[in-house]
Amino acid sequence: MTTPTASSLSRRYTTIEVLRRRGAGEILRAFDNELGRPVAITRFFPVADRARERDRARRLVDAARAAAGLRHANVVAIYDLGVVDGVVSVVTELAAGGSLFDRMPDQGRRLRSR
Repeated sequence: MTTPTASSLSRRYTTIEVLRRRGAGEILRAFDNELGRPVAITRFFPVADRARERDRARRLVDAARAAAGLRHANVVAIYDLGVVDGVVSVVTELAAGGSLFDRMPDQGRRLRSR
């Protein structure tokens, strides 16, 4: 994988707003300046332990590459992938209608076993 620079990512994508931010990362609404379309960018922040981070980043990249091969109406398409300064960024189609988190009746809390 060719690792893009921070400036090449910022030239291609313009961030519009932060849709969700959690401890491990954030999801951004953005615009792909090259192809002229809205996208979502999921950014996974690095963890403090460098050895764990290298493994985590590798697993995230491997998972994104595997998911990029999927084609299904219920799965967002993956358009791009990059790692800049330890932050893994996965660019996907922007799904309409809000997030799955917002649609869950318990607002993302785990279901209790019965």
